[in-house]
Amino acid sequence: MKKRLILCLAFTLLIYLSHAQNRDFVLKGQIEGIQKEILYLYKDTGENRELMDSVITQNGAFQFFGKIAQSIAVELQLSKFRRTRFFISPGEMNLLLPLNQLKYGFVTGILHGSKAQDRFEDYQSKLHQNQLHLHKISKELELPEVKGDSIQTANFLSQYKKLDSFKQTYFYKYASSPVIPYLIYQDFFKSKCSITDIKDYLTTLNIANPKGLYVRNLNKRVRMIEQLRVGAQFPNINARTLNDDVFSLQEEKGNTILLYFWRAWTEENNQKYLEELKKLTIAFPKLRIVSIIRNSSFNRIPIPETDLNERWKPKPMHLLNITEIESLDKSLEIVRYLDRRFHVFIIDPEGKIEYHQDHFDPKLLQSELSKQLSNKR
Repeated sequence: MKKRLILCLAFTLLIYLSHAQNRDFVLKGQIEGIQKEILYLYKDTGENRELMDSVITQNGAFQFFGKIAQSIAVELQLSKFRRTRFFISPGEMNLLLPLNQLKYGFVTGILHGSKAQDRFEDYQSKLHQNQLHLHKISKELELPEVKGDSIQTANFLSQYKKLDSFKQTYFYKYASSPVIPYLIYQDFFKSKCSITDIKDYLTTLNIANPKGLYVRNLNKRVRMIEQLRVGAQFPNINARTLNDDVFSLQEEKGNTILLYFWRAWTEENNQKYLEELKKLTIAFPKLRIVSIIRNSSFNRIPIPETDLNERWKPKPMHLLNITEIESLDKSLEIVRYLDRRFHVFIIDPEGKIEYHQDHFDPKLLQSELSKQLSNKR
């Protein structure tokens, strides 16, 4: 009887704790300028988007409610190009949003009741002030009277060094906030911090918020990125090509493969990558090249003789030894773990990484390819 009572109490406690982890949130507000429309709320996991709920607005008014374990980033979407992001927290929140502010990116100053959004806005405000001060000191250091005064120079450099460490200081101070790991990954994706920086941050984040969604995802990214080192097995790629064939990296074992990741944007920007691809096919006609085009839904081009625009779409090059794959909005999983820079990997016949280049340097790449391929003869 006693054992049964203990088991019953333990089971009740587990149920209580599992429910206690998820707390209620209510997000209500109004979008000025719309009447009766379908509004979608997505959870931004840092990996992808997950639909949380959808409602029909009444004169622009809406209300979402549900349960969340911690504060999270969300996306409010009216249509593909009418959407915006912010952080929600457990509790009641109010949002008054003019239609012209429903655009891609994070909104500020219009959401009330979210502690995470307050933290995000505090960071953005202090970061802006910090950058203004850094710019001012940079100008002061260029003045002749400062250059000629070692004491003034040392004083300004000391101030500059302190201001320059703003991000690190802020991230460590508020490490328990879910906003921080989210911001750290955004910095990594934009090439503003390195994998070493992330690992340093994680020593604190893993203690401050070990079960946090974005902390877990940050750890996962580090594990994946560290796999992309010379000598390691490259993760498999399964994707449909521009020619509508199916490509599997695993099925290419036995061949040396060049994986060529480049970011599409303007025609002028794209041309240099396409020209280099053509040169590589001429210089190494037996090399299997896989061109992976990182594209975005926001990469728009005008439609001739109209006021409209359309999404830029890559066209097949129709070259014999090139396989072309488009990763639209990071649809290819491996792209989610790379920053926005140009990346090239040489994969040996066993599927292992022989060489990795993370900047666009055609001469260096051709030299390395010549060396790697000559060693196999």
